[in-house]
Amino acid sequence: MKKFIIRNLLLFAGILWISVGIISDDMGWGYSLGFAFIALDIAIRIKDSYTENTEEVASTDNEEINKP
Repeated sequence: MKKFIIRNLLLFAGILWISVGIISDDMGWGYSLGFAFIALDIAIRIKDSYTENTEEVASTDNEEINKP
């Protein structure tokens, strides 16, 4: 649950900083912060999906090995 909240906050922060970069004339770094937050969110989502897939594969492999 905690990772779900963190991922949503990173996505929201990214969208917020990109919109700040669009609205403000002198904040070009707003784009870079926004894209950095969104990229971090995507990286966390990919990492979480990879760890969930490896746990599922490991559990099915153990069940096949333990069959009599």
